[in-house]
Amino acid sequence: MVFLNPLFLAGLVAAAIPIILHLLNLRKVRTIEFSTLSFLKELQKTRIRRIKMRQLLLLILRTLLIISIVLAFSRPALKTGGGIIGGDAHTIAAIMLDNSASMDTYNEHGNVFRQAADYAIATVDLLKDGDNVSLLRQSELPDATTIRPTADRVRIRQVIRETEPNPVHRDFHQGILKAHEILKESPNVNKELYLISDMQASHWSEEHDKMVPMFDDTYRAFIIPVGATQFDNAAIHDLSFRSSLFEVGKPITMDVEIRNYGSSDLNNHLVSVYLQNVRVAQQAIDLAAGGSSVIDFTITPDQSGILEGYIELEDDALEIDNTYYFTLTIPDQLLVLLVAPTRDDIRFLETALTARGNGSDASAIRTAYVTPEGFTAEDLTRYQGIMTVNVPSFSTAQVDRISRYVEQGGGFILFPGDAIDIENYNRGLLDKLRLPEIQNISVRSEIESGRLLFDDIDYDHPIFQDIFEERLRVQTITQDRIESPRIFRSIDISQPRDTDISVITLSNGHPFLVSGQRGNGTVLFYSVHPGMRWSDFPVRGIYVPLLHRSLLYASITYHGNDRYIAGEEIHISIPAFEAAIQATYVLIHPDGTEERIQPQHLAAAGILRFSFTDIRQTGFYRIQRNGRTDRSFSVNIHYGESTGERIGMGDLKDRLEQLGLINVFIIDREAGFSAIVEESRYGRELWKIFAFLAFLLAFAETVIARDSKQQMTDDHGKLS
Repeated sequence: MVFLNPLFLAGLVAAAIPIILHLLNLRKVRTIEFSTLSFLKELQKTRIRRIKMRQLLLLILRTLLIISIVLAFSRPALKTGGGIIGGDAHTIAAIMLDNSASMDTYNEHGNVFRQAADYAIATVDLLKDGDNVSLLRQSELPDATTIRPTADRVRIRQVIRETEPNPVHRDFHQGILKAHEILKESPNVNKELYLISDMQASHWSEEHDKMVPMFDDTYRAFIIPVGATQFDNAAIHDLSFRSSLFEVGKPITMDVEIRNYGSSDLNNHLVSVYLQNVRVAQQAIDLAAGGSSVIDFTITPDQSGILEGYIELEDDALEIDNTYYFTLTIPDQLLVLLVAPTRDDIRFLETALTARGNGSDASAIRTAYVTPEGFTAEDLTRYQGIMTVNVPSFSTAQVDRISRYVEQGGGFILFPGDAIDIENYNRGLLDKLRLPEIQNISVRSEIESGRLLFDDIDYDHPIFQDIFEERLRVQTITQDRIESPRIFRSIDISQPRDTDISVITLSNGHPFLVSGQRGNGTVLFYSVHPGMRWSDFPVRGIYVPLLHRSLLYASITYHGNDRYIAGEEIHISIPAFEAAIQATYVLIHPDGTEERIQPQHLAAAGILRFSFTDIRQTGFYRIQRNGRTDRSFSVNIHYGESTGERIGMGDLKDRLEQLGLINVFIIDREAGFSAIVEESRYGRELWKIFAFLAFLLAFAETVIARDSKQQMTDDHGKLS
C-alpha cells in the first residue's frame, strides 16, 4: 500500500487524544450524593463491569475514528502494475494521435478525428505541474510534433485543436520507437504512452514481429480506440494504362481497379473519368460487399503537353479515396536528328517519319539532317531523338556525346549499313552503350527460301502495346498478324544482355530489334538498313507505325505516369543541359502554395534530381522552370487507409507485449477515462473506504455514547 498524501499521516498523533482523556478520567474522583450507605449494596458488580466495557468501547471507536479520518485524507492506495511510490512523482506522457486519412469518418458520436482530439486534450488535462507531454502526430512520423517534451500544456492543447486528418500513411512502429526514445530520456518517474486511433490494421506491419522488447514494467500504455468497427467504403485501388506511349487523337485504354471494403453491396455506382477537369468517360458498376472489379475506360486526348486527369467515385464514408489522380504526357511535335553519310540512306526513313496522320494538318515529327562530320557541332539538347544510319565509324568524342545524351534522357536509334566498321562499333559505340556486339553482316540468297523473316515478337513491349486490335492479340505470325519483311542482308546481333529486350527476333535466332534503358534515356538497335538495300522492310505495312512508335518510345524521358503516394520519398530527374542548370525552379502544390526548390546536379549522370520528402497533400504538383511547367506528378493516398479493417485488441496487446509493454490499459468510451488513468498511475485508492468507515465509527460512537449517558443518568437516579 502507498499513500498519495503521506503528510497527513502526521495526524495519527491525534489518535492518542481519546486515550489520554480516558486515562485522565480514571484519576478523577466522582462524588455521588446518597442518603444512606444501604443503597451501596444495590450496585451490582455486573453493572459496574458494563460501564467500564462501554467506556473502553467508546475509547476504541473514537481512536479508530480519528485514524480513519487521517487515513482518508492521506489517500492510501493499493499499488497496481507500474504504480508509483508516493504521490509527488512526475509524469512524462507521449501522446500518439492518429490523424491519418481514415480518421476523417463519422459515427453516431460525430467526426471520429474530433473524438480522438478530445481524448488527447483530456489526457493533457490529467497532467499536473511538473509533468511533461510530447505529441506525436501519426502523419508526421517518424518525426514528432514536439521533439522534446514540454510542460506547456496550453501549447499542446492548441496544436491538438489545430491538427487535421492528413493523407500520409505511417506505420505505428515508427511512433512506438519515437515514443520510447522520448519516454526513456525523461527523468520523470511515471512513463506513459497514449495511442489514440481507429486502430486500422494496415498501420501494423510485419515490422512489429521483428522488434525486440524495449520497454519494462515501469512503462504504461493506454489504448484508446475511436470510430466504428467497420464503415462502408469503396475506393480506387489502382490504375494502369495498356500502353505507355500516348499521342494526340489516339485512344488510350486504362484499367481501373475498384474495391468495395464495406459490408453492403454497391449497385449502379457511378465511376467517372476527367481529363483537364472535363468528364470524358463514365460507367455504372455493381460490386458485391468485400469484392473488387477491374473496369476499362477509353479516352482520346485532343491536345498535347502535360495533361492532368482523375477518376472519381460517388461519395461514401471516406471521401478522400474517392478521387484518384494521374498525369499523361502527350508529346508535342518531336524534332529528330538524322545522321547519315548521304540523304539517300534516310530517304525512306524521313518519308515515313514525316508522314501525316489521319486528318492531321502536320506531322507530329520534324527531322533535321546532318552528316557524320557535322554531327560533332550539333547542339543535341534541341532534339528529342537521334537516328544514325550507315555511319561508317564513331570517334571517341562522338561516342561520349551520344552516351551522355542518352544518360540525360535522350532517345538514340541505331541502323546499320554497308559502310559500317564492325570493329569500331563493337569497341566504341556498342561497348559504351552496353549494347550487344555485331558478329558479322549476313547475306542471304535472293531466292524466297533463303530470306529471313520475323520469328518472334514481344507484343507486350510498349512499342506494340495497343497498336493492334484486341482480337488480333491471339493470332500468330502465320495468320498474317504482322506481314514480315523479307530480309536478304542483316547484321547478326549477339543476344542482348539481361537488362535489354529482343523486341523482334528473326528466323535465324538473332535479334531484329533490341531495346534497352540507359540512365534516363532509351536505345534501340535495328539489324537492317531502313532503306531497300537490305530488305523490303520500307514497303511493308509495319514500317511506318513501327518507326513512329520506336521514335516515340525512345524520345520520351519518362513514359507518362508520374503517380506517387502521399508521404513517400519522391525523386524526379530531368536532363541537366546548361539552360536547365541555371534555371529557377518552383514547386506548385495542389492548394496553390508555391515553394522555391533547388535540384541536385548529378554531373556524372548528366541529370538534375529533385527530391521531395514532405509531400502531404493529394492532387497535382507542378515543377515550373522560369514560370513554365516542366513536369507534373500526381499524389494519391495509401490504399491501406481505405480498408476499414481494425486490429483486434487481443492481437494488439500481444504485439505490445512483444515490445515489453505489459501494463496495457484499453480505454472504453463507457469507462471513466480519468479514473482508469489515475488508478493505473497511483494504484486503487482506498480513501472512500476509510471515509465510509469513519462515518460508521462516528455513528456507532454517537449511539453508544448516548446510551452510556442515559444509563449513567438512570443509575444516578436510583442512587439518589
